Amino acid sequence: MSVAKYSKNKEAAFKAIKCYIDEAAQRTVAESDLRPCSYKPISESEEYASLSPTQSKVYAILQNTTVRDLPAFATGQEKFWEAWGSALTGTVYWDYGSNPTSINSLLETAMSKA
Repeated sequence: MSVAKYSKNKEAAFKAIKCYIDEAAQRTVAESDLRPCSYKPISESEEYASLSPTQSKVYAILQNTTVRDLPAFATGQEKFWEAWGSALTGTVYWDYGSNPTSINSLLETAMSKA
């Protein structure tokens, strides 16, 4: 989340972000099972793994050092990230880990498509 430079009410935007990352809001995110929780005490708990197994797996993937060091490109970056998102969505959300795919494989596929 971010606040645009040209925002007319930056303070309100930052308050909204603060509300979103607050523990209570992140507990709601965790219980909804729609996206990974970003509040570390919740997302790294055993309760979260059983409450939201798919999102817990996404969180674990995002903690992978390979993912944290993802490449940046001078041009065509949006094409790469579109291919990466599509591959990740197919692997994590649809296969549910039945066909484990390595992060490097996802990156190579996305780079070749871009």
